[in-house]
Amino acid sequence: MSELPYDYQNAELTGKEIYTGIYRLSSNGVPAALMSFTAMSLFKTYVPESISTANTQWRINEKLYDLLPSSSFVSVMYGIYDRQRREFKYSSGGHPGGFFIHKGEVQEIGTRGSLIGIFTGDHFSCEEASVTVQPSDSIIFISDGILEAAVSSRCMFGKERIKHVISTNKEMLASELIEEIYREAQDFMDSAPFKDDVTLLGIDFH
Repeated sequence: MSELPYDYQNAELTGKEIYTGIYRLSSNGVPAALMSFTAMSLFKTYVPESISTANTQWRINEKLYDLLPSSSFVSVMYGIYDRQRREFKYSSGGHPGGFFIHKGEVQEIGTRGSLIGIFTGDHFSCEEASVTVQPSDSIIFISDGILEAAVSSRCMFGKERIKHVISTNKEMLASELIEEIYREAQDFMDSAPFKDDVTLLGIDFH
């Protein structure tokens, strides 16, 4: 049971909007798994009531602040897609940003924000940003497990290699890009096992 993962991702359709995110707890094992599921449940509860991704994260932080074990926290990269407006709003709470593939160009997306569970009240900060999407656009979310994949402490896979993989294969679907990023990271590590959980989430817009 101590090997339970502590990175999770989900995507959910509610009415005209799609909610998606990657969540990570700072520790592992059964308590971490339970807290990660709690965080996901809170997102599902608050999302339909919220006016923004930043507001959702603030409300979840206030709930989890007293529930998380000491020195534990949750990081998140979270987004809402409004299908009528074709707008994807997103917020990052101490989590790596993602990549937006738009008209054949690849750009990094992300915002500044506090880890969930570390600060409360006015000391917690979270920003929201958005992009307008078109058919054939894609978004890739990643966890730090893929960024920090390494054969030594001096050389990690990193964002630039991920961006290069996406740029070289930008005609692929998001699901194919995820597989390609994972394969390239494994090749980079000479097929050695990852030292951390690896989570990737891809979205294709139609």
